[in-house]
Amino acid sequence: MQACILTTFVIVALSTVAFVLSRSALSDVVRATGIPKEAAERALAPGLTMLSNSLSLVGILLIGFAAATAFLLALQLTTPLRALVVKVSSLRPGQHPERSVHTDDEVEVLDGALVDMAGRLATSHELQEAEIAKRTEDLRRQFKLDRAILDGIRYGVLAVDAEGIVTQANPAASEGLGVDLVGKHIEELLRLREHHGVALSGEHPVRVCIRTAEAYRTGPGVRLSLERPNGSIMPIALSVSPLADDGSVFGALVVFQDITEERHLDYLKSEFITLASHQLRTPLSAIRWYAELLSDSAETFNEDQKQYVQEIDHSVRRMIALLGSLLHAARMEDDKLQPELKLLNLTSLVAEAVKDTQEVFEGSSMRYELDLPKDAVLVMTDPVLIRVVLQNLISNAVKYSPKGSSITIRMARAGDRATMSVADAGIGIPAAEQQRIFEKFFRAQNVRRMDTDGNGLGLYISKSIVDRLGGTMAFESSENKGTTFTVELPAEKTLRF
Repeated sequence: MQACILTTFVIVALSTVAFVLSRSALSDVVRATGIPKEAAERALAPGLTMLSNSLSLVGILLIGFAAATAFLLALQLTTPLRALVVKVSSLRPGQHPERSVHTDDEVEVLDGALVDMAGRLATSHELQEAEIAKRTEDLRRQFKLDRAILDGIRYGVLAVDAEGIVTQANPAASEGLGVDLVGKHIEELLRLREHHGVALSGEHPVRVCIRTAEAYRTGPGVRLSLERPNGSIMPIALSVSPLADDGSVFGALVVFQDITEERHLDYLKSEFITLASHQLRTPLSAIRWYAELLSDSAETFNEDQKQYVQEIDHSVRRMIALLGSLLHAARMEDDKLQPELKLLNLTSLVAEAVKDTQEVFEGSSMRYELDLPKDAVLVMTDPVLIRVVLQNLISNAVKYSPKGSSITIRMARAGDRATMSVADAGIGIPAAEQQRIFEKFFRAQNVRRMDTDGNGLGLYISKSIVDRLGGTMAFESSENKGTTFTVELPAEKTLRF
């Protein structure tokens, strides 16, 4: 097409040149012959006009021929290309196009490459469809399994977003709360109460979990209850776990269990222990009195008889101490043991409490180190209950430490808190059992192997007392390396003597 157009332009240019040359030749003739220019022009005009018209006609015909040729060539080239465009546009999953261009040029090669590519894409699509169908079926079955598990368990399970709005809930949760849950705020649904219906102090556990990304579990000795929308109270065990992706918390999973029966049985057990303890105190007191009478007349006994009397007295004392611990625990649970707060010098109280346990150290060939501040740290607390805590911690340290070892008893002021600690180098607490150390009647395995006389109430009572006094109790322990128990109490002020 380009050649045709170029030829046409050449012919037109030659015609123009011939016309110009003819005009020039006319001027030369006029000068050579002397004939007037006007006469010469009149004589040659018909020939020049015919020549110009002929050349113009030839140019026009050549231009038309070039345009027609160009159109036919363009049509021959674009028709297969348009067919390729239509073929590509109509490609759909599952289709297998065939070759339709046979021009023996680059367009035919392009058509073959397109058909080959479409075949490979169709094969890949079929494989992907099969894999997607398989995975979809697996996900459908897994969803049904998960849903059946959620619907089947009797625990209430709630999923909340980062704002605390419930997004999903299982039937047990809806039945336990008695309302529609999805779309409501978790704090509106889980109105938590502490022991004896006291409103939960501090931030809601779900909000804390979402903010800190740390799981929450109802710990030993913690008695939580849930106030239903209808106003009834349901004792629960609560668990909150964060839902996170790449370190970003986007919600939480809340699980609560109705433990009404367990709580009722626990109360019945406490009432039984209280009743049995009261009933046993009278006969045990009588036995102890008769044992003391026998001890007064021991000079008439032989050695075996004296040993028997001592064993009776020792066993009775142990029984009375156990009953006292049981009554303490029962009173702590029922809020019958109310602290009598007094402003006192904690430094002097710790020194007196250690002096009261002097016989414990003397009987075990152990020694102690007492580290007290020179200041008088004043606290508002119950002196009797604090003595019980210190005696429990010191007696445990002595009982579970090797003979001849040392126990360190410290007291200090840390900001607005007064701290007391008892550290030993004894058998320690196994890491797997440390979370249960403050549970009622719990004793670690290494302790049970070493001493079979304990009852597992000392630390439970001590922790309950410290909580009741507004303080905290914590510990650090490594098995076979020792344990340090630390008690913190709110301090009033410090005076220097």
